[in-house]
Amino acid sequence: MSPKVSIIILNWNSVDDTLACLKTIDAIEYPALHVVVVDNASTDVSADRIRAEFPKIPLLQNARNLGYAEGNNVAIRLALKQGMDYILIVNPDVRLPPESIAAYVRLMEADSSISALNPIQLTGDGMVMDEFFRREMFDYNNQPTPQLPTEVETHWDVRTLFGAALFISCKTLEKVGLFDPLFFAYWEEVDLCRRIKLHGGRLVVTSAAPIVHLRSYKAKGRDPFRAFLRLKGMQLYSLKDPKTPLSRQAWTTLVELVRNIVRLPANDFGWRRLDYIRTLAWVVIHLPEIWGHREMDRVGKAYL
Repeated sequence: MSPKVSIIILNWNSVDDTLACLKTIDAIEYPALHVVVVDNASTDVSADRIRAEFPKIPLLQNARNLGYAEGNNVAIRLALKQGMDYILIVNPDVRLPPESIAAYVRLMEADSSISALNPIQLTGDGMVMDEFFRREMFDYNNQPTPQLPTEVETHWDVRTLFGAALFISCKTLEKVGLFDPLFFAYWEEVDLCRRIKLHGGRLVVTSAAPIVHLRSYKAKGRDPFRAFLRLKGMQLYSLKDPKTPLSRQAWTTLVELVRNIVRLPANDFGWRRLDYIRTLAWVVIHLPEIWGHREMDRVGKAYL
């Protein structure tokens, strides 16, 4: 009997991408596949169109936008209750090849030490590795960039994974816990990966069945809320570092934010003074909650 796999797509005003993603999933060759779409209180016609074009796929509708972290958690909790063996969290702007699920299951079943994996991410033409993915997974892990397609399936141990196509065992989630909802969006998958490694897990990138990641959000230009979430997520990730006492890290973080407010630094994400002010206020307000989440992370089974 094939292990049961749940694919989770979180939709928020991205119905065209979600429908295109579902069409690639419809062509996947795997017998024990369950697909669910979570709609994060979209303000467009997402729900109606998804139901019309894919009436057999369960659609969970959140009453409000819970963000990437808790929005996915809603469906992950359901998958765990249904006795799934693996979960693939996939962004709407990802396109999956037909052999993807079978390939990822085969690798995880062959090596039980692997807790989660990313397939290689390709750009829209399906020929070139995504530059951001290449830097993070190969350059920063001191690994040579492979030539694509690889002659034989292989995998590489890495320090973290991306959430755009995150394939993870349910045993790992039951041990470590789910995404930390404090992040809302951005950095939550990096936080989860750090917790997986904290509890003895292993993360890999596989050359099997690469996916296409369109990064559709880039076409929308700068969004102030997204900019704030990126900065806040980065600071929250530092504050949750289990190797550093919270008091010391909090002081470092607050001093750095104040310094950046006084003298705005150059950065790759276009952060502005208001982004630093908002992040500073958020950190100060949420410090007690951050402390509690650090404790939950240490114990495991967090946010279940």
